[in-house]
Amino acid sequence: MDDFFSLQYLINCTGRFVRKEKALKKKDVFIYFFCSSKCAIGNDLLPKLKTIYEEAKKRHCPVEIIYFSSDTDAEAMLRHFKEDHHGWYAVPINELTVTEMHWKYNITCEPQIVVVRRNGDIVTRKGKEDLLNLGINVLVKWLVPILI
Repeated sequence: MDDFFSLQYLINCTGRFVRKEKALKKKDVFIYFFCSSKCAIGNDLLPKLKTIYEEAKKRHCPVEIIYFSSDTDAEAMLRHFKEDHHGWYAVPINELTVTEMHWKYNITCEPQIVVVRRNGDIVTRKGKEDLLNLGINVLVKWLVPILI
């Protein structure tokens, strides 16, 4: 999992820093959510992401959501993250990693969802469309290849 992992810490939903290794232990699929607190469409996706996140946790699926915010105000980002995101992790906005990941996955508009495996293989770059079209069933599409 060398994707953005020169990074040592992620932020949890309470705003605390958590070592990356601990946060992502036993996870095989990562849902990268690129958005900002001011993005209305992204905020519309949050309940859908929450639903799949809760379902994945309930079923012990090896999935984690990681939020890459394009906000420039750390306080606004953290407030939004703590209030509206649901137990997953965020990359601190002052990290160069956020910009690098936007470049790596060619994120030119937001919101976007990219799903990758631990080994770096891309499951889909069209995660937002998958989520909107398939709803909770998106977990099957994203996880079946690793569960078989």
